[in-house]
Amino acid sequence: MITEQDVWEGLKLIKVVAALDVGQVRDYSVLTILETYDRIREDPFGEKPNRFNTIGREFHIAYQEQKRGLDYPGQKEWILQKLKNYRELPDKKRVPFTLLVETNGVGLTLFQMLKKEFPHSWHIRGCLLTNGDGVQDVDGVYHLHKKEIINSLVYVLDSGQLKIPHDLPTKNDLLNQASGFVRTYSETGREKLESDTESRHDDAIISLSYCVWYSLYRQELRACPSLYGSCEQATSEYHVEPASHLDALVENFHAEWRKVS
Repeated sequence: MITEQDVWEGLKLIKVVAALDVGQVRDYSVLTILETYDRIREDPFGEKPNRFNTIGREFHIAYQEQKRGLDYPGQKEWILQKLKNYRELPDKKRVPFTLLVETNGVGLTLFQMLKKEFPHSWHIRGCLLTNGDGVQDVDGVYHLHKKEIINSLVYVLDSGQLKIPHDLPTKNDLLNQASGFVRTYSETGREKLESDTESRHDDAIISLSYCVWYSLYRQELRACPSLYGSCEQATSEYHVEPASHLDALVENFHAEWRKVS
């Protein structure tokens, strides 16, 4: 008789997404690497090669670091070296890999520099935050609203899919930035997401949110590249309802760290 203890479960790494929130020389630039895993379970009665079934998905923060005081060439070398070191790890070489670079403001220059030296086996895309609705792919740069990426982060935290290492160097920065996010609405009803004070940064949260958003929506964007919000069938699996408030960011960060501490 086969019991639950006899059934093997494990994780399979299926893709890796890195995201860079670019700051000026005196500001922080933040690089995040997020790994996407399928949770798989063995079917003891199944036949090869269909003996393993996917039963869920997890997103693991593999790395997050912030740097400042680097000019554009210095940031380029920092990014390329970190990513090359990561890709040299034995279990990371053959997994699909994408780097997202925020192209708002000073980020466009660094994005263009990185594109020239990026290995052909990797993918690099730009991300431009706009006031428009939905997502548009314009010459390799995604145009999207900040709510798209923040709501994606809220979704994976609420669902318990985001796994955060307890010794993450940017832990305190993530908590501080999450606690300062506010959702407001203009007189015309347009939604805005921003920090509650000008002195509070959001770079660590934004970098992580880019990774989560792309990891969730990549397949849906491929099915509907111009504006995924208009393709109900393409986005039904990962539809994210806008959060009425962002307290969940802080609450779930604390809860996740309690589980791994």
